[in-house]
Amino acid sequence: MGTRRMIGVRLRCPECQARVSAKARWCPGCGTELPQPAVLPEPAEPEALEESPAAATGTASSKRASLSPRSWSAPQWVSVVLAVLLVVVLAVGALAFFAERNSTVASNKQQTASSVRDAVLSRASEASIKAYTVTAVTHEKDNAAAETLMTAKMAAKYSGQVTAAQWKTLAAGGAKQTSKVAADGVTSMTKDTAHVFVLIVVSTTAKNTSSNSVVAYRLNVTLVDRGGNWLVDDMNVIF
Repeated sequence: MGTRRMIGVRLRCPECQARVSAKARWCPGCGTELPQPAVLPEPAEPEALEESPAAATGTASSKRASLSPRSWSAPQWVSVVLAVLLVVVLAVGALAFFAERNSTVASNKQQTASSVRDAVLSRASEASIKAYTVTAVTHEKDNAAAETLMTAKMAAKYSGQVTAAQWKTLAAGGAKQTSKVAADGVTSMTKDTAHVFVLIVVSTTAKNTSSNSVVAYRLNVTLVDRGGNWLVDDMNVIF
């Protein structure tokens, strides 16, 4: 380690207080011998720090640890598993809900279609029976009851043609005409129109006798929907 002197520094003479150079040995003013300034040591060179093998190993390990994937603790894994299970349960529940809903909607549609079909068949059979059931005494009342199940067009046709034929039969000696449906079925159907086949058996009982005649008619009955109420719009005998 070297030494260095103080350069550019001025001191004072202890006798005359004159300023003198730090290199001077005597005061130029009074000739007094001057004390020599202290020699400052050269600053030490910084020594390189040597890292021990153990420290180097620890540093490398810490770097590898910082670069390695994060390890999760047991509570964290439990939370992740529970979250995944919750998502699966919600998804399965949603699928089950929509499947049940679709099934219910389909079932409701089938029930609605079936109920409408039943209503159409019931109205066609009821109207056919009323149209072909009449007595000599109550024929006007019987005809009016049948017309409540018909549209205005069909009621006019029934009143002008069918009832005239019935009254002619009854006036010729028949006392009562009854009927019953032997078979029926929907041949075609849309949202507001239906065509129904009806096989009706008509029995006419003569006045003052128990003998009767039986005739079967095949009818093509057309019905229309009037605000949810099915009415007979036409009725024809199929020959």
